[in-house]
Amino acid sequence: MKIAYIASSAIPSKHSTNSVQAMKMCQALSQNGYEVILIAPNGSGTLRGVDPHEFYGVERTFEIRRGPWVPFKRRSIFYGLYAAMLAKASRADLVYGRSKTGSYFSSLLGMPFAIEIHDPPKYPERLFARLIKRTQLKGIIVTTTALRDFFVNVRRVPADLVFAVSNGADVPAKSPGSIVFRTGKLNVGYVGNLQSGKGMEVIAELTQRCDWAHFHIVGGTVKDLAHWRKALDRYANITFYGYLPPAETEKYRQACEVLLAPNQSAVLTHRGKDIGQWTSPLKIFEYMASGKAILGSDLPVLREVLQDGTNALLRPPGNINQWVEGLQELHKSKGLRKRLGQTAKREFMEKYTWQARAKKVIAFIDSHSKRDN
Repeated sequence: MKIAYIASSAIPSKHSTNSVQAMKMCQALSQNGYEVILIAPNGSGTLRGVDPHEFYGVERTFEIRRGPWVPFKRRSIFYGLYAAMLAKASRADLVYGRSKTGSYFSSLLGMPFAIEIHDPPKYPERLFARLIKRTQLKGIIVTTTALRDFFVNVRRVPADLVFAVSNGADVPAKSPGSIVFRTGKLNVGYVGNLQSGKGMEVIAELTQRCDWAHFHIVGGTVKDLAHWRKALDRYANITFYGYLPPAETEKYRQACEVLLAPNQSAVLTHRGKDIGQWTSPLKIFEYMASGKAILGSDLPVLREVLQDGTNALLRPPGNINQWVEGLQELHKSKGLRKRLGQTAKREFMEKYTWQARAKKVIAFIDSHSKRDN
């Protein structure tokens, strides 16, 4: 089967998590034996002169083609039409990905499609209403059961059309590179964005109250980094490394003893949209893959993957005292850190690799196609 993955984000991009997922899913689909082409918008957010495969640390097992992202208001429609025509010309058997317009125009061209949606569409949204009525639709893929329940119970999408499958991560290389933090303290890491709701406020409090730990922060925009560096300038037990390409982050996770996922109930995107109720953070699966102890927020979406005391320690996102106590518990017990990390790594290998995710997605699409026939 030949699959055309139509992305909705610039690739490569510094600040789009969507772009990471698109590249990793294309690699995973190709690793499962499918011929894959990735179609991505060639917009202003695209990093120029950067090799996408190297940037994201993926194999060169799929082709990348570009669609125009023209400078006028309806550019997503123009891009979707172009991407659908490109998928048709490529003789793809299935269109998959994150672009609603690309999916819709593909269906008008008679192509079967499945679409990933990671947060509720704006309501009412005519395009979404049209998408779910297309006979070519083979499935809506979401990343949490909370979002699946929303589509089924609130938006009244037929239950057999919606499939919830968590995000994933790559199996780390045996030698991701070596970094040694010689701080003489418990090395605690965070890899991810720093915008509101991601939990930097919690890390700032921990930095001030846990002088026996050193905090290593990877990620963030120039603006966010400037804010937090200024706010924590007087503290010597925190280091900001700035944004790093996804291919370079695993060695920082490996150099830490504890990894933090302090998500808050409300998580705002760069456009100000709250996705906290629905998000399936990529960092969780990358943390699990690293085999390190995780200290995370006790939130319903994280509890779909993490279990307190089994593969992580979970603490209420707004209770800093319990976060301090949780980190102290991990500081005092190397055995606890080892047990949590090993359990998380085992569960990751069993259920949460990108390759396993791609296999589940295609199995769902195939089963829906068979019912249609």
